[in-house]
Amino acid sequence: WKRQQRMIKNRESACLSRKRKKEYLQSVETKLAISSEQNIHLLRDNDDLRKQNGSLKNENTLLREALDRLNSVLGNLTSTTDLGKLEESDPTSIPPRTSRLTRRGHPHGSRVLRS
Repeated sequence: WKRQQRMIKNRESACLSRKRKKEYLQSVETKLAISSEQNIHLLRDNDDLRKQNGSLKNENTLLREALDRLNSVLGNLTSTTDLGKLEESDPTSIPPRTSRLTRRGHPHGSRVLRS
């Protein structure tokens, strides 16, 4: 009689254990599916951001080159022109010194256009 009782309890315990294991596996599979989906979205976002970053770097390079060309032209103009005479004749012909941009093309310097 005791042996039979033990076998019944053992069967019930094994059944409960299998049920818990099945529930655990289902929860792990659900978490895996969710994580896989999130990973796909993050990979797409990462790819989009890398493309955008490359595009912005390219745009930044082009803007720096254009700025260098403009600064070169401006340097040539200021070196060949007597600014004092220009200011006396037509004060609007050249911008006042306070409004000139820095070498990097921004009043605050190179920190804005850093690559």
